Amino acid sequence: MAAKKKTNVPAGESPEERFVRVATLKTNSILKSLRTLSKLRGSKAKSTQAQREAIQDAISTALDDVIEQMAGKVVETTGFKL
Repeated sequence: MAAKKKTNVPAGESPEERFVRVATLKTNSILKSLRTLSKLRGSKAKSTQAQREAIQDAISTALDDVIEQMAGKVVETTGFKL
């Protein structure tokens, strides 16, 4: 198992600065993961328009849920299955 990459935490970092630092790292990680879906295009699997729309809807709903959770709302999360 790979060791976690250590990030240097600036001395005296404010909560707002910490949010920006951590949110940037996490958002970039999420975007990288999302981009891996495009690799399905070149695979031996074939998708339909309805399947691609279902994936888009699931991601969009999850993003909406996360934004609500960040605002302090309680949101029930679900998984995804085609």
